Formats: sequence, structure tokens, C-alpha cells
Amino acid sequence: MQVGAGKLPREAEAAEKLVEYLRTERRVLGIDEALGGFAPMEEEFSKIIAREEFLECRKSGVR
Repeated sequence: MQVGAGKLPREAEAAEKLVEYLRTERRVLGIDEALGGFAPMEEEFSKIIAREEFLECRKSGVR
């Protein structure tokens, strides 16, 4: 994933890969989101990714 001309910081890329892994594992294991599953963790990582994207945009001057 890219924001502007630069890449996301490594931490955000790692968090994004972890979120994708958790989604895959949830499908493979058949974990139901209604039971909690990984949804709370996925939500936290999504917030981290969104914040990193915001900070990257601010650095590059995008509003």
C-alpha cells in the first residue's frame, strides 16, 4: 500500500500484513466474528494503519 509518493512506515506495513494474516486464519479456522474472534485486534491494527497514513499525508503536505 502506498500513500502519496512514499511507502508507509515499516510498522504500518507489518500491522497491515498481520491484519491480513488474522483474516485468513479466521476464515481457515472458521472463527465467528460474533464470538469475538480476532475482530478487536483487527480493529486496533486498522486504527494504527489509518493513523500512519494520516501522518504520512501530513508529512507530504497532503490535506
